[in-house]
Amino acid sequence: IKINVRSTAAIRPVLQYLFAASEDISSPVVLHANVFRSPRSKEMPVDAVEFIDSAKEYFPDAT
Repeated sequence: IKINVRSTAAIRPVLQYLFAASEDISSPVVLHANVFRSPRSKEMPVDAVEFIDSAKEYFPDAT
């Protein structure tokens, strides 16, 4: 399963939901967020510190 977090505001709700469902997930989980803004991107980058800290807190087994 690949989870692509596209905004800083979505980090915690997504990871909280994933954590609550973790017993039902049998496949590996890959967490992804764009923490750098590319020259052509219209989206703001996700806060890297918030993303990493939340991932370690809620879903430490994700890659």
